[in-house]
This record gives sequence, C-alpha cells and structure tokens, in this order.
Amino acid sequence: MRKLLAKTSFVCLLLGWLFSGLFPFSQKLKFLHLISTVNADTATKTWTFDSDTESWAFTYPAGANNTTDSWQSADGSPSNGSLQLRISGKNKTNTDRRRDISGTWESLFGIPANSTVTEVGSGTGNSYYWRVSEYATGAAGTVGPFTFRDSSETLIGTFSSGTSFSATSNWAQKTGTAVSVPANLQASSSTVLFRISNDLATGNNNNAAVTVRHDTVSLTITYTPPPAVSISLSTDGAVAFGYQAPNTTQDTTSSGLNDPETVSVDTGPANLDVRSTTFSDGSVTWTLNTANGADQVLWEFSNNDGTGWTTFAAADTLYTFDTNVSQGATRNLSLRLTTPTSTASLSQQSTTVTIVASTP
Repeated sequence: MRKLLAKTSFVCLLLGWLFSGLFPFSQKLKFLHLISTVNADTATKTWTFDSDTESWAFTYPAGANNTTDSWQSADGSPSNGSLQLRISGKNKTNTDRRRDISGTWESLFGIPANSTVTEVGSGTGNSYYWRVSEYATGAAGTVGPFTFRDSSETLIGTFSSGTSFSATSNWAQKTGTAVSVPANLQASSSTVLFRISNDLATGNNNNAAVTVRHDTVSLTITYTPPPAVSISLSTDGAVAFGYQAPNTTQDTTSSGLNDPETVSVDTGPANLDVRSTTFSDGSVTWTLNTANGADQVLWEFSNNDGTGWTTFAAADTLYTFDTNVSQGATRNLSLRLTTPTSTASLSQQSTTVTIVASTP
C-alpha cells in the first residue's frame, strides 16, 4: 500500500552577536510551503467485446454511407466476440468509418476523482486486434489510425498509423506509442475520445463486399491520484522571539509569547510528525542536543501548549507530533528554545522545521 505524505515547512531565523557579555538574539518563524508527495500510478482498460460492443459507437462523416456495423460472436482474438464493419455494393467507397469510445478518465479507466492524467497509451498498454474476414471484389482499404481526441473530436495525438489491406487476413495486433495529455485534459473529470478509423471500398461487382473486424482494444494511462492526506498552516507563520540573553529559555505558549503555529488537516485522517534542521549562519552551526552548550541549542516542541515537551535531539529526524488527527481538525505547534551558553557566530542563524503528514 502506497504511503502518502504531505509536508509543511517553516524557516526559523535567529540573529546572534556578543555585546557586553550578553548574547541577545531575535527569532522569526516563517511558513514556506506545503508539499503533497504522491507517486504516479497506472490504470489499464481492456475492451474484449466478448458479449457486446462495450459502448464503442459507429460514426462517420456526413454523406452517403454503405457501411453497416454490428457485434458478432463467432470470431475474435484472443477469444470470440468482436466488432464488425461491412461495406457492400458495386464501386462503393466509404472513408473514415469510425469506432469511437468516449467518457471521462474516471468513467473509462476507473481512477479516483481529482486525479491528474499525464499520459495515455503508456508502456505496452496501447494496442488493438484487427482482421479482414471478407474481401469479395474488394478495393484497397485501411484499418487505423488509432487516435486520441478531446470532446469536440479535435485530434490530440495518434497512437498508431493506418495499415493498408487488399485481401483477407488473419488476426493481427497493432501497437503504437504513448501520447502526452495536454494540461486542459489532465483533470480526471475531462471528457476524452478514442477512435479507430477505417477506409473501406469495393470493386466493380454488384455483389462486392469487404468486412473488417476489431477486437481487444487496450489502453494504459499514467495518472497521479489525489493526496490521501493534506495539511496547511492557518496562522501567519511568523514568530518573533525578541532579544534573549545566552543560556535563557523562551517559548511560544500562551504563558510565553502566545504565538503558536496552527496546522490544519485538510484531507485526513493523518499522522503528524515534525523534524528540524540544525541552525546555521553559513559558517557556524548551532547543533541540536538534549541540553544547550557552546554553539548548541536545546530546541523543543509541544502539541499541548507546553504541557509536555519533546526535544529535537537530532537534526533531520522525525518525531511524533500527533497521531490519527481527523480531517478538519487542527493542532497547535508550540516551540521552546534554550539559547547557547556561548557562540562563535556574529551573524544570522536559520533553521527549517517541517511537519510531515502521512496516512495512519
């Protein structure tokens, strides 16, 4: 089962310098961005026509038509059941006789709502079978191309070109190449159309007839499902710690600066974890540990206004913030900082705090 993550990041800025034996500094916490991390997936739809047309329609341009369509049960590949087009009569020509299927990505491929589709015909999922089962005083014809179109039937891309024929033939598989989905059709609710075109013609005989059959159409799409979890910051993301002496402690609880950061679970439920980088001014690093020291801070967090603190004992390590937080719920992140006992830094220090949401 794929685990889905969402990340909320902050930047902490600290200014530190030595003055009259004191170590004053200020700190700001700034919300940066929300990232949802979801892996791309694929979905394949195969129309086998074992018992009916499976909603593939017969269409053609305006004008005379001498072609009939049907579903037949006696022939197919790899199993019986296939679609059939038959033209008959003396010196008849019907171009662009189509087999069409249309619908949304969701209805055709069964993908989740609010997914994003980026490619169709991915990998080996791009093929159909065809044969000419009847060719009585026929004229040259073509099966294909196999195309991808929008709801207005505008061509988006071609999976495979047409194949010419001039006699009966056995079943053959036609494969093609993938087509990228343009931005305006990537929403999973977009209506799309797939078409196999055919050119059919007969020769100079009143009993002339040509029959083309299609079977086992397969398409694979590449899509990104919507995140199973998502979080956002509903506060302004700025915390000013002010100037502090060395080896002192300040926090953002209601009894301190009264400025917690509020994380909202927009899509859930979600497990929430938190991590922090070290502090750095580009040359001097303040490390994290279970106690403060020279160029070392005690950096802690709480999800209950300071009733219980958890230490960022190691940088870039996830610590549990809360579990199974329901959709629509919020959690306040309070931070507590104990300054270094001394520092070699005279410049601004910074760190990044990240909240990670995952599926329970």
